[in-house]
Amino acid sequence: MEYLNKIKSTVYSVKATVDSVLPGNPVTREFEASVHVASAGPGLLWRIYSGFKRSTQQEVSIWILEKKLLDRFQKQHRDAVVETLRRGVLQLTRLKHPYVITIEHPLEESRDSLAFCTEPVFASVANLLGRIDNMPSILPTEISDFTFEEAEIQHGLYTLVQALSFLHQDVKMLHNNICPESVLVTKRDCWKLAGFEFCSTPEAGPEQSFHPFEYQEGLPSFLQPSLNYLAPEMILGGRVVTFADVYSLGVFIFALFNKGRPIMDHEGSLSKFEAAAKELKSRPISLSTNIPLSLREDFKMCFLLTPELRPEASQFATISYFSNPTVKCFIDLEQMCQMNLGEKAAFLKAMDSQLDSFSKRVCIWKILPSLIAELKIADIVPTVFTRILAIAKRLNKSEFTTCVLPTVLHLLNSSDSRVVGLLLSNMQFLLERTPAEEIKKHLLPFLLGTLDAGNCAMLELGLQSVPTIAHLIDRDTMKAKLLPTLIHLASDVTIISVKVNALLCIARMLKSLESWMITEQVVPSLSKISSHEPGVLMVILGIFQLAYTDAAIGLPKEICARYCLPFLLAACVESSLNLQQFEGFMTLIKSMLAKIESEQRRRLNDTPKPVLQPVENNSGLIQPIASETEPERRTGSRLTLDEKKKIAQEQEKAWQFRSLPPIHPIATVQPVPAANEIRQNWIASSPTLSPSAAQATSPAIRPPPILSWPGARSTQVADAQSAHHSAKPSISSLDSIDPMAVLKGATPKLGEPGDNTQGAMKRKPSVPTARTAESDLNDLLG
Repeated sequence: MEYLNKIKSTVYSVKATVDSVLPGNPVTREFEASVHVASAGPGLLWRIYSGFKRSTQQEVSIWILEKKLLDRFQKQHRDAVVETLRRGVLQLTRLKHPYVITIEHPLEESRDSLAFCTEPVFASVANLLGRIDNMPSILPTEISDFTFEEAEIQHGLYTLVQALSFLHQDVKMLHNNICPESVLVTKRDCWKLAGFEFCSTPEAGPEQSFHPFEYQEGLPSFLQPSLNYLAPEMILGGRVVTFADVYSLGVFIFALFNKGRPIMDHEGSLSKFEAAAKELKSRPISLSTNIPLSLREDFKMCFLLTPELRPEASQFATISYFSNPTVKCFIDLEQMCQMNLGEKAAFLKAMDSQLDSFSKRVCIWKILPSLIAELKIADIVPTVFTRILAIAKRLNKSEFTTCVLPTVLHLLNSSDSRVVGLLLSNMQFLLERTPAEEIKKHLLPFLLGTLDAGNCAMLELGLQSVPTIAHLIDRDTMKAKLLPTLIHLASDVTIISVKVNALLCIARMLKSLESWMITEQVVPSLSKISSHEPGVLMVILGIFQLAYTDAAIGLPKEICARYCLPFLLAACVESSLNLQQFEGFMTLIKSMLAKIESEQRRRLNDTPKPVLQPVENNSGLIQPIASETEPERRTGSRLTLDEKKKIAQEQEKAWQFRSLPPIHPIATVQPVPAANEIRQNWIASSPTLSPSAAQATSPAIRPPPILSWPGARSTQVADAQSAHHSAKPSISSLDSIDPMAVLKGATPKLGEPGDNTQGAMKRKPSVPTARTAESDLNDLLG
């Protein structure tokens, strides 16, 4: 936490420093500085900040000199230092070369500062060799842990030699300040020359010689070049030509391979410088310390005391040290913009064999920017993008997001089928490296768009990538867009490979879907697919089996019975299936049937049987109804909607039946064969009836009717009997009279057991005549 707080305070202090220095400087009108990253120039006086241009967001480096840093010097020296620095920037502004630092905004001066802008700079070579003067208190990790790679040194020295060759041959200028403080490493890992504060032009005359530098020990070091890097002839006298810069280049090379230590440290003393020069003249100093063997001989020639024997800068660029595939690859990469399409394609193909040998930093800083710049040419985009993806696969997620993702997002809009194919074929990798927000915003619409493409190859590639991002798709998009599209491809497209890939896509997405999507959209739709192809049938079988066996999905028995089993039964008899495939179908069919049987038996066993209760309706008929507990139990949460509707309809019918008007039964009279015998027995048992009377009345006797005897009292029979026996005591109810006993002659007498007359008064009944007896019998029977 203390470290983080220190970083935070450093950031705030940097912002405060910039705000305090730049308010009055015109540079702030167009550019904004952010982080202090490096230092450069004489005595590392220039502070270099990363920044950007406000109008275009172009990345730049802002160089700032705070004049208060010169307050310790006398005024004349302060003015001289400012003038020297101003002169160096003006010289840079005039020079245009690929290996000379590029000025993006000229020098601006205010009361407190000098400022100008260049292309983005990573650091000066002095910073990378350990010189951290005028640097932030907490060094960036990229600088503190930095070590040069051999490929970077080789190409860096080559670019430096090319820059010197340009100055010597084209500009006719002596740099006179070749040292680590004057060489900058850009963010594209290219070494570029700066530090033109002490440059000079040749004197008038045919020899093209330069005026020797008059070194003064008492002057501040900012006002003159470093004595450790000056050629002997610059101080000791003699003819000064461009070979003086070659000597300085040799000292720079030695420092580069020896952690920034120069070949001789004169500590700003002319006497030490003269002594070292004499020693160099009398006997060669060991110059091979840590110098690569392939460079050693050419390196020693830089220190020859006779300037003309030293190699020219243009000659030094041709030494064997630079004649290797790595340097050639970097050179061609920088010059690729000048090649035609055929040459570019040949170079990129040759570069493939070297990509693995380059470090990640070299790939990010040096190779990627050059390749990305070539994407502006449409004809070569697929070839270049293939190499970009090869490099991207070596990057972590953070590096990929910073360096490659912007390019990928730009290419998502490409109409070139080759580019779209590359994106789709590498989509799995892209999804792994891309942040979730960018996937939702850019990659997901791209993938969904490919599902509508007419190109089968791209369609299949898109189907293979969709399951990877299924967890990022919202419910509405899944329900309304993606699933209908996949089901359409699986059902309606006639190309078998598209069908199979669409079904496989659904299968891989199954665990990302909600269960209702599977039971309501996927299974019903797939069960309607009509296909004889084993590949299609087996994938559908796999989807059903996965949905059936997965505990999180758990297909209910109703879905199995209505959709799965009909499809599986029809598919299992296809002649195109082999034995193993058939067995796969039968295994799932048997499992589903067993589940349906088990669950249905359990449900039926748990359902209580209906209890019949006699209910009298208005018609007087008995109607059994189920007990109230049955519909209450059956309406539980386990019933389906169809079962609930069925119960409700049954209850409604029962209610309608109970509300019907009463039904009046009509007694039907049927002849009874035993009627005459019953009548004879009854007359014979009566002492008042003679046989002649019985015979006389026989034709008039009617056969008794067959009566339906309800449990409730029949008001019709009671009223009829009361009308015919008005002279007799009234009988309140017929419930206690057994009609079969009456027919058998066991009619109870009044006042005897079985007589239920109200207010019974025992009196002797009157003796009936034959006519009245027959009439009573007929009335009873009729």
